[in-house]
Amino acid sequence: MANQERWRDILTKECGLEIPISRQQFNISCPFHEDNLPSLSINLAKEVFFCHAGCGQGSLRSLVLRLTSKHLFLGPSLIEEDFVLFKDEDKKVKQVLTELEGMSVPFSRRNIPKWVKDRGFSDAIMRQWDFRISDSGALVIPVYDRFEKTVGWICRQPNGQNPKYVYSKGFSKSQVLFGENHVVKDSRDYVCLVEGSLDCIWLWQHDTPAVAVLGSSLSGNQIELLKHFRKFEYVLCFDNDEAGRKITQQTDAAIKTFADVSYIDLTGYKDVQEIRNGAELVSRIEGRGMIRWG
Repeated sequence: MANQERWRDILTKECGLEIPISRQQFNISCPFHEDNLPSLSINLAKEVFFCHAGCGQGSLRSLVLRLTSKHLFLGPSLIEEDFVLFKDEDKKVKQVLTELEGMSVPFSRRNIPKWVKDRGFSDAIMRQWDFRISDSGALVIPVYDRFEKTVGWICRQPNGQNPKYVYSKGFSKSQVLFGENHVVKDSRDYVCLVEGSLDCIWLWQHDTPAVAVLGSSLSGNQIELLKHFRKFEYVLCFDNDEAGRKITQQTDAAIKTFADVSYIDLTGYKDVQEIRNGAELVSRIEGRGMIRWG
């Protein structure tokens, strides 16, 4: 912990970077290019950085050297040699950089089961979202962050099997918005919010930008991700049940401080996936209304 605080102090005071107070891994705006979305990943515990836009990668020592042209004291050792960007040979650094770039998804892309196709997903959308199948017959959907880095995957079990959803080891739902890698490339000024991954993909199949919160609550980190989208309107499309009503109210309160909030009418349906008629789904989205409480 002492080294982490030392690095936090150096990056803040020596380099002028804005560093979160308590997190050991985070993204900030890259100082080497015009950065509309924070694209510089830093891990204080493992002492590495990685710019997802291609500016560089390596140890934090090399980052500080590039920003300040100074050598550093860290504990008892004086760092005497120059650290050259892109040429850091330390095995630990290379291993951690691989982790920051993303993981591989060890499942087959072939033989998507009939129960998935019966839900109405097209071959094109299944290819676009990289649908896969596990040995046990579960649908596997990779999860990417906004930089197209693979951060985990979702296993949707066949109907009748519990738990319905299983996630890859170490995956934190609260740290991502499923579909955010698609939203950051979309030019429309609104985005829909849903609960589940398949709801999200169903909207994209009908040319509607969406992200899923992967549950029935919105985390503080997910709120920050929504701010980075810089959208003027967020359309709430959560499930038509008690849990959906609760997250609708919570999300409205969190978002209306920085954007407009609207909702779609799901009367007669549990969720957006149940609206199989594409024209009706689009009509309900286009006819969305502003939220009014009380």
